[in-house]
Amino acid sequence: METEYLRDMQGAALFRGIAPEDLQALTDCFCPLVKRYQKGEIAVNVADPLRGVGIVLRGEIEIAHENAAGSKSLLAVIGQGQTFGEVAAFAGQNNWPATVTARCDCVLMFVPPERFLGNCPRACGFHKTLIQNMLRILSEKALRLNRKVEYLEIKGIRQKLCTYLLEQRRINRSDTFILPMNKSELADYLSVSRPSMSRELGLLRDQGVLDFYLSSVRLLDVEAVKKTASS
Repeated sequence: METEYLRDMQGAALFRGIAPEDLQALTDCFCPLVKRYQKGEIAVNVADPLRGVGIVLRGEIEIAHENAAGSKSLLAVIGQGQTFGEVAAFAGQNNWPATVTARCDCVLMFVPPERFLGNCPRACGFHKTLIQNMLRILSEKALRLNRKVEYLEIKGIRQKLCTYLLEQRRINRSDTFILPMNKSELADYLSVSRPSMSRELGLLRDQGVLDFYLSSVRLLDVEAVKKTASS
């Protein structure tokens, strides 16, 4: 494993709590696959053979699903240090359930799931920490999937939008934040049309509830946003 990638691994949630000097031993034990991808390149196609749990060492990817009619649905945007494909890997699937595309130049690592499930032949001390980290990641992902279902259950576009903005406010701990996806991706994520969502954003700005520029949003009247989200 190249030294530059070992530094990247230190920032990954999966390797949290593992000493830097143990990361080389970990890669020797797990034999992960590391690949570079250019912006716009498809790293994984739906139905491709499942390589294992993916980790974004550098860059950012998007995970999307396309139905039989050709309609694309954005499932998630995954940034540096985050994992993907773990649910499918531990569910015993042999193929990727979605398409993974590089949003910029990326470096991805793939770790075979059996490395987590079987006993470590070398009795590595970091193995337990790795499993604990994976359990935490899976739990957090389950919570996010539940959140996605909640958005689908919300009827109004404005209610969906305000609920999402409040969630970003909570995550960023600030009334001003950068949206993690562009407007087209956000509309796709919320399962609404982009023109309708843009219209609602414009109305909220005209009413003095919020202000925005490109991906930057500032909530001017948090109570109004809360009231709309709960209506």
